[in-house]
Amino acid sequence: MPEKTLYLGTWGIRFWAWLIDFILVILFLNIVRGIFEPFWRLPLLWDFRNWEFFALWFETFFFFAYWTVMEGFPGPVHR
Repeated sequence: MPEKTLYLGTWGIRFWAWLIDFILVILFLNIVRGIFEPFWRLPLLWDFRNWEFFALWFETFFFFAYWTVMEGFPGPVHR
């Protein structure tokens, strides 16, 4: 029976993957912010003087949920 090998990404590859994920999540949150703008003003992430507890909690929870779900999907399988 062949031995299975686990291939891990280098720090460089992992950093770029994280950066791409981060940008995609920010873009999605900006779309959500644009949809809810007429009803509910969400401050921008870098506008720390106007942070609201719920808005900050919402964005933090979304980031956590995204990375938790993505951890469940395996990367490319090498045989």
